Amino acid sequence: MKNKIKNMLFIISLIVTIVLLSNVSQAHPGKLDSNNGHYCRTNCERWGLKYGEYHKHTKDGGYYNSKGQRFTKDGKLVNSELIKNSWSKVGESWYYLNENGEKVTGWEKVSGKWYYLKSTGEMATGWEEVSGKWYYLKSTGEMATGWEEVSGKWYYLKSTGEMATGWEKVSGKWYYLKSTGEMATGWEEVSGKWYYLKSTGEMATGWEKVSGKWYYLKSTGEMATGWEEVSGKWYYLKSTGEMATGWEEVSGYWYFLDRKNGDMKTGIFYADGKKYQADSSGRYLRLVKSTVINSNALESAKKYLEYTSFSKQGLIDQLIFEKYTESEAKSAVENLNISWKEQAVKKAKEYLKYTSFSKQGLIDQLIFDGFSLTEAEYGVNKVY
Repeated sequence: MKNKIKNMLFIISLIVTIVLLSNVSQAHPGKLDSNNGHYCRTNCERWGLKYGEYHKHTKDGGYYNSKGQRFTKDGKLVNSELIKNSWSKVGESWYYLNENGEKVTGWEKVSGKWYYLKSTGEMATGWEEVSGKWYYLKSTGEMATGWEEVSGKWYYLKSTGEMATGWEKVSGKWYYLKSTGEMATGWEEVSGKWYYLKSTGEMATGWEKVSGKWYYLKSTGEMATGWEEVSGKWYYLKSTGEMATGWEEVSGYWYFLDRKNGDMKTGIFYADGKKYQADSSGRYLRLVKSTVINSNALESAKKYLEYTSFSKQGLIDQLIFEKYTESEAKSAVENLNISWKEQAVKKAKEYLKYTSFSKQGLIDQLIFDGFSLTEAEYGVNKVY
């Protein structure tokens, strides 16, 4: 009789266990995703969840509801106290719970910093597209602003956190951000015009040497082509933007651009040992005289200028003193391509280094040395 009672009690216990296990198995039907979570569709209220609520399971089979409360696998509440206005970590993901203990979604400002919580409540990191705009959330979840380096590339995030594209002025300098948000460097074509962005991303203006060639970028950053006046001198920029040097044919006329500096020559000028004449617009008129430059005279002139300064006539006289002919001396000096005004400045400094002069006295001394009145006044005004 006792054995029958024991057997009956065992059968009843077994039936109760099966029923309980059946209820637990029905608590969360559905396949878990890669984050070990899923959406509740059955018996949600019974298990402390809302219908359609996304929740994650723990390694021991338990789970968290939207209020951050943890339950065991059989539905028993582990922590009854709600987490409010605070971060809560579930597995490897972070969530922010509001004053009601509910998961926050969307933008949330916490301690003065902005965070973005996905539709599941999970804190976003990395790139995130929100309402058609891109934002970058740091590894801490904080919304980035300003310059941010991501995978070796630079991006600019506006004060709103929105990723910038196109032209952007930052600290008084212009930068170009590609459609991907990446900061551009080097040559970049924008709306049919070419711009050069330095290695720092800053838009270049003025003269810029790229791969051994000179280019001129206007104040707008646009690469110049054709004729361009810079600091009172004319230059010709080819269709590629490269600064022209030497002889250049433009619209059927020939021009000579200094082989070193690129500035257009007018009037009488020397090129490749020959004397030429161009009108005031730089158009070539004629070969004035075939003059072969004495290379020794030219080298002698250059060496003199390495050690001291001369007026144009003073240097010619010095070369004649060295037994060069007047023609050789003049030809060599004409081919130096230097500023005689700057020579006057140097000569004035030399005089003042060893003795004292009144302003007018120094002007008179420079004129005595062969400088013109204009050159002498320029030199003295630069040192007084």
